[in-house]
Amino acid sequence: MSLQGLTIQNETTELCHRRSKRCWRAIGVFMNIVFIGAPGTGKGTIASRLKEHGFTHIAPGDLFRKEAKKGTALGKEVKGRIEKGILIPDETTTALVKRYTSKNNIFDGYPRTLPQAEALDSFAKPDMVLFFDMSEQDIVERLSGRRTCPDCHAIYHTKNIPPKKAGICDNCSTKLVQRKDDMPDVTRHRFHVFQKQTAPLIELYTKRKLLKKIDASGTPDEVYVSVKALLRLK
Repeated sequence: MSLQGLTIQNETTELCHRRSKRCWRAIGVFMNIVFIGAPGTGKGTIASRLKEHGFTHIAPGDLFRKEAKKGTALGKEVKGRIEKGILIPDETTTALVKRYTSKNNIFDGYPRTLPQAEALDSFAKPDMVLFFDMSEQDIVERLSGRRTCPDCHAIYHTKNIPPKKAGICDNCSTKLVQRKDDMPDVTRHRFHVFQKQTAPLIELYTKRKLLKKIDASGTPDEVYVSVKALLRLK
């Protein structure tokens, strides 16, 4: 892009920040935001809420669970890996993510490795990367109360985000479940895998000056306010 073109895009983006929440989509200025954080840091909750600002929430975990529910060969393989807390191969994850990519995207939990980051650059280069920072113990405690809707994938918490009716999804009235990968032993394993595999990503995006750190230990509303401020959303 030429310097003149970049200047025009920057000015247009600034104008967009001062206008309606769906302005990016309406005038053709699109954003790709990456959320990085261990399972349980609340990335999915925040990404879902940002849909109201015109973003598409792309979470490989949710996409793989859909495959598992369908009972496909991929779904069966993925189900076994998820229940054991084992990450899915890069090639499989990237192919599925690319299929769902739109124009304003929040990539929740992708990329997790340098090969995935390189692949993402080829079809949806990130404009900003938010790192959801939280300790291992806080994550274990948070996930012990997490409940998920198996149908619409809405996320609740027995203390922090309780459904209106205990054990029942507000959206579709389906009985909520506790996923096996939310159990403490699996959660700790996933945290250690996350740290090992994503440390190079933190370094990469820090060097690119794209990384912004978010304190994910607060309430969902507090974290949401922080994220919107970084994205310049009202």
